Amino acid sequence: MPISTHAKVPDDVLRLFPRPQPVEDCDVCASLAQQRLNALNKKSPDYSPLRAQEASDEICAHPHGS
Repeated sequence: MPISTHAKVPDDVLRLFPRPQPVEDCDVCASLAQQRLNALNKKSPDYSPLRAQEASDEICAHPHGS
């Protein structure tokens, strides 16, 4: 699932959160990364810094069989 990059998240918001990179070709990681982008976008109805942090935590904790 491709990640949408149309959402512009302000730099001051991005600095507050770690941004673990999703594993390529992992649909779960891609979905979590998209949720994080939506949660960080102040103009989105899904804006929630807490949800953004939770999505980042889930990306870090998501097993990839390595």
